[in-house]
Amino acid sequence: MKRIFSMFLAMMLFFSMTVTAAAESFQISADKDVIEAGEEVTVTVRLNDTLTGNYRNVQGQLKYDVDILSYVSHEMGEKYGHYSAKYLQNKKFFTFSNVDLTSGGFSEIPKGTIVSIVFKTNKDITEKNLSTKFVLNMSVQDIDGSSDKSETDASIVICRKHMIHSWKANHELDEQATMNEDGSRSIHCTECDAKKDIQVIPKAAAVQLTADQYTYSSKAASPEVIVKDVNGNVISSENYTVTIPDGRKNVGNYTYLVTFKNDYEGTKELTLTIDPAKLTSAALSYSAYTYNGKAKTPTVTVKAGTLTAASKRTTDSTNVDLTYAKGRKNVGSYKVTVKGRGNYTGTVTKTFKINPKGTSISKLTKGKKSFTVKWKKQSGKMATSRITGYQYRYSTSSKMTNAKIKTVKGYSKISAKRTGLKAKKKYYVQVRTYKKVGSTTYYSTWSKVKSVKTK
Repeated sequence: MKRIFSMFLAMMLFFSMTVTAAAESFQISADKDVIEAGEEVTVTVRLNDTLTGNYRNVQGQLKYDVDILSYVSHEMGEKYGHYSAKYLQNKKFFTFSNVDLTSGGFSEIPKGTIVSIVFKTNKDITEKNLSTKFVLNMSVQDIDGSSDKSETDASIVICRKHMIHSWKANHELDEQATMNEDGSRSIHCTECDAKKDIQVIPKAAAVQLTADQYTYSSKAASPEVIVKDVNGNVISSENYTVTIPDGRKNVGNYTYLVTFKNDYEGTKELTLTIDPAKLTSAALSYSAYTYNGKAKTPTVTVKAGTLTAASKRTTDSTNVDLTYAKGRKNVGSYKVTVKGRGNYTGTVTKTFKINPKGTSISKLTKGKKSFTVKWKKQSGKMATSRITGYQYRYSTSSKMTNAKIKTVKGYSKISAKRTGLKAKKKYYVQVRTYKKVGSTTYYSTWSKVKSVKTK
């Protein structure tokens, strides 16, 4: 019975099946994949690789649909003239073989074309497109009686005979392009599988983001997807969709998915990376305090470029870790360390001071070309541990221009006399405390200005 397979496109030229060591090397192919009714087609059987061994028999049977095809002729290959070959009409197949019944058999089956067989298609085919198959069964037998068998086939499409092609108005897609292979489209005949004006659809060679690396900016990153073919031309967005990941604001990796459609097929993943912003500066709410016996914890405002990473007084922050030096009560210098985390990176260190508590002038007494300055006594507890001594300064200017500074060591001192001054001259005086911590000296603010006129 005739086996009909409706097809619009030409089927694959040939198809091979791998079986065992000897028989697997035989192959069948047709010289055309599409023919018109009444035309001839040549089917070739060949051996891809020379076989060596001790063989008794090699036999092939080529089966086909006798209702569609008629045997015309055959020709043995140059190296296979000694093979027997014949068309068995009653059994509906073509056969060829080589048999050696001697004890030695034959040692080689040479590589090459074994036989070429010409068939003719019937003219009275009424179907628009008719598919038929050639099936080759091979058997190779060793002298010990063991045998290898294989089966391969080749298909052709037979078109109904027509005199003039009837072409469709528009191109149709034949094969979608991918990122590895070109595709194609063409104008098809309505009566057969003929094509014309074949257009190549260039493969998609470059799929990328306009920018795939950002630095955290508190705003969502929104790069565009650009797709270009192998020729560098931009592929229309009609041929793909883009799945955009949510977020794209905080530090991390985000995956875009490009899914091809229409003239293209396949998918491509693209990665967007957002890196942490680097801390560039920090500012303390106070850079200097006056001692009062309480711990000092200034507020820290941290910047990363124009971004404010944090404005905190504690370590409870999603963006930075704040570390304050221990103590922060006594006179001295203390560090605040800011370390970025999450959307920020880097470390910034700031320092603030605690200065000694100041004093004030309690009495200013004039003398002959001199004056005596007294200041308020600090409490014993305060003075012992927080003050190393005092300083006073004097000037003939109320703005303390070109003032001279004198140091009075010892926290218990409460006065000082300055001599060698000009007579009947007005002097302006200020006083302050100081504390030496290691090699650094810390000063209080100057007291209010008071004046005195020498005798």
